[in-house]
Amino acid sequence: MQWTCRFHLAAPSLLLPLLLLLLLGLNSNTVPAHPTRRSNRNNWLPNPLNLGPDATSALTWLDQSANQLSNTVIHGLNSALPDSDSDSDSAPAPAPNPPPSPQSPSPASSSSTPPDKNYGIAYSPYTAEGTCKPAAQITHDLTQLAGYAFVRIYGTDCDQTRLVLAAARGLGLRVFAGLADLAHFADDLALIIAAAADDWRTIHTVAIGNELLNSGRNTASEIVGAVQAARATLRGAGYAGPVVAVDTVAALLANPGLCAVSDYCAANCHAFFDDAVTAEGAGAFVREQVGRSKGNRNKKVVITESGWPHAGQPNGKAVPSLENQRAAVRSLREAFAGDSPELVLFSSFDDLWKVDNGYTFGAEKFWGILGH
Repeated sequence: MQWTCRFHLAAPSLLLPLLLLLLLGLNSNTVPAHPTRRSNRNNWLPNPLNLGPDATSALTWLDQSANQLSNTVIHGLNSALPDSDSDSDSAPAPAPNPPPSPQSPSPASSSSTPPDKNYGIAYSPYTAEGTCKPAAQITHDLTQLAGYAFVRIYGTDCDQTRLVLAAARGLGLRVFAGLADLAHFADDLALIIAAAADDWRTIHTVAIGNELLNSGRNTASEIVGAVQAARATLRGAGYAGPVVAVDTVAALLANPGLCAVSDYCAANCHAFFDDAVTAEGAGAFVREQVGRSKGNRNKKVVITESGWPHAGQPNGKAVPSLENQRAAVRSLREAFAGDSPELVLFSSFDDLWKVDNGYTFGAEKFWGILGH
């Protein structure tokens, strides 16, 4: 009421300014006390790669269905961060969905056709954080792999040889055991012997290292000597099965002594890393590499790793997606059908503890066949 009295008492020359002030005052209740950053969110957070909006060198991330998520390595970073000064009931814009974390799948939860005894499958007993899985989790995981001929493991840490052997024996699985490297050669070999506990029937193969030559960690002569020493020790402990050096096809071709010292040629071969090969051609490509690895030698070749990622960055015609992973695994199975068994599918579950490098196309974590 005081406002009305004052307007009646005011001089006409002052009436218009007062009315304008009144209108501004009434409308001020709808203006925020301070501006929010929501309208220019993309401007206040730096681009992680310092790439402009028109840059053509940005990396492209794909989800499991080959849909583009982003043109930066850290997809959805800007839209995923809330405003510190926004209202608590105002939800930020949703980020694109990253590839899902692997769970403990049911036997039917697979991106390929059902397993059978013609193939092995790779397994790593680590959590997403890289810690050791407990025995109960390992047993649960291996239950999902019981339809395969054997599981391949890579080292002796986390007491994995003993734990995997114990679970495998109850499931009718065999175990492709191995030493991760030669740093603790004698101790690691002793752990495998202790885990076998004089019952070697469950051991399919013992591998001395994995891609030690390809990675530059050891020379060919060092690996050959280690295989010979390991075989002598294992024979003395009662093991009569294969002892091999596992490496890439290129490393085996350049160093034929690795195949010669092994009880069969053990080659890791992934069609995904050839930018001219599609998922549907994975089986034919890997099969061709078997012939190259064999050469003039009359020795069996086992592909000790082969698969396809379901997420990551494309490598030419090799595009990671869930659909392509299914196609690649189907192609591999068809190419090796009837062999007994000469193919290890890679890998059982996603390995979220792994770290990418410049040669892995952002896909290192996402080779798991089960769990999605």
